[in-house]
Amino acid sequence: MHRLTGRGRSVDVGTEVDLDGSASVDPDGSSLTYAWALTARPVGSNASLLNPTSVRSKLIPDVIGIYSVSLEVSDGAKTGRTSVNIEASRGSIVIRRPFGGGSWNRIVEQSGLLVRINDANPACQGPQHLDRAPDARLLGIAPLEKELWEYDIDRGTCRKLWDLPTEMTAFAVDSQGLIVMVSSPGAFQKRTIFRFDQSGNKISSAVLSVGKPGGFFDPNEEVHRVKGIDFGPDGSLYSMNLASIWKINPQTGVADFVAQGSAAGDDIDIDNFGMLRTIDFGKNLYLLDLNSLSSPAVKVPLEWNDLSFSPIVR
Repeated sequence: MHRLTGRGRSVDVGTEVDLDGSASVDPDGSSLTYAWALTARPVGSNASLLNPTSVRSKLIPDVIGIYSVSLEVSDGAKTGRTSVNIEASRGSIVIRRPFGGGSWNRIVEQSGLLVRINDANPACQGPQHLDRAPDARLLGIAPLEKELWEYDIDRGTCRKLWDLPTEMTAFAVDSQGLIVMVSSPGAFQKRTIFRFDQSGNKISSAVLSVGKPGGFFDPNEEVHRVKGIDFGPDGSLYSMNLASIWKINPQTGVADFVAQGSAAGDDIDIDNFGMLRTIDFGKNLYLLDLNSLSSPAVKVPLEWNDLSFSPIVR
């Protein structure tokens, strides 16, 4: 059970969320009334609040997405209001690809605790670049492969969707379901950003170029060192290039330097609250808040049995 009293939080679908208004006080000591309301929920959700007029309410998210909850507290003369956003997902999923084989795993977020779900179908081993489509399907590509695949975490199964025009090094899906990929033609060569629809039809392509420069290295070289991409909650496309963060226009390919990162991860994920996550090659999870780039990334050691190259997927 999760207790929520302030800014938004992330929970798994089906998790009971405890909404607590007991911190509300009246300076005069008057009795208070409480009115909880579910002001927004994802399409297809039938969730509702339990005990909406009590000091404490409950919510059980039933589909993936954002739930907005408000609370009004009144002493009969004055009314105070607050709200909280709750992001429901299927957990922070990691696909592990060790040198000696692979299996599907789940990370309990920020704890460094690794829990195995089940062994993967051998045909599904190897995906490094993953993202969830708006309909919650998990899509991804494997390194050195020219195919897009769909993965089922619970069953450990996968299926090929369509062929890619070239090898890709990064992958993300926007809120409308458009698929964005960055090519991987080889070291020190320029990379191209592609956009596809869900059927694999190419919408656009553009060679990456520097808009606002930055970083430790030559920006004209670093802009082509894309390791992972993902869309932020504002719809912007971010990339991890070596150990720096860039913002890319997926239509024009123009990239602006954003901040120096703390790790050179192989893929990135950004949740709906602007938290960027990546795993480096030293078994560490890094959390970087895009809303507070002046703050250093939080480093969380992970308990791996062997070295892994693994993305996190919401």
